[in-house]
Amino acid sequence: MTGLWLLQAGTLDDTSAVHPEMHMWIQSAQPWITLPEGVPFWETQADDLAEMLQAAVGYRQSIT
Repeated sequence: MTGLWLLQAGTLDDTSAVHPEMHMWIQSAQPWITLPEGVPFWETQADDLAEMLQAAVGYRQSIT
């Protein structure tokens, strides 16, 4: 599946098939959150959305 999908994680009954390709707003993440190695992240909102999407696509390609 290609493109950008935004959804509320709390709406998922089964999260086993969900693999985040980027993380935003990690400056406000709970201290017990562990980000997967290699997944792109931003402390706040990305300034350049094209850069953010390219990083997500690059990550997706690196794991397939």
